[in-house]
Amino acid sequence: MSVGRDLLEAPFPQMVQSLAMAIAQGQLALDKSSLETARALAREQVQLIEEIHEIIEYKQPEAVPYVNASGVRGTIMVTGVHVAFEHTPPVPYTLLQAGLFPTFYQFTESIIEVKMSISSKTTSGSEFEAGARSA
Repeated sequence: MSVGRDLLEAPFPQMVQSLAMAIAQGQLALDKSSLETARALAREQVQLIEEIHEIIEYKQPEAVPYVNASGVRGTIMVTGVHVAFEHTPPVPYTLLQAGLFPTFYQFTESIIEVKMSISSKTTSGSEFEAGARSA
């Protein structure tokens, strides 16, 4: 038997078909998982505040007393603003509406790695007999 003959007898088409079927089954399982995640995200609701407003109001200057390191008393005028916050009432959203999406994975590359070990053993032997008679 030759090495070339052994390589021709390797079930490569069956290996490729088995790989393709395994990929198809794996892809189907991944898609089902992603769809189930999408359904769960569509069912679950959260309360979202859609808008927050900052209102900046002018603050009247005021005289603030101080004492320096030498014990001298004085006043300093402090100016500034007051920031108030307001928001709209919370609104129910599904997690999908809120922007959470499931990941859909896909196989982009598959590799079949085949390792083959072929050995060959040849034996040969010969026998002969020789004899002589003396008279």
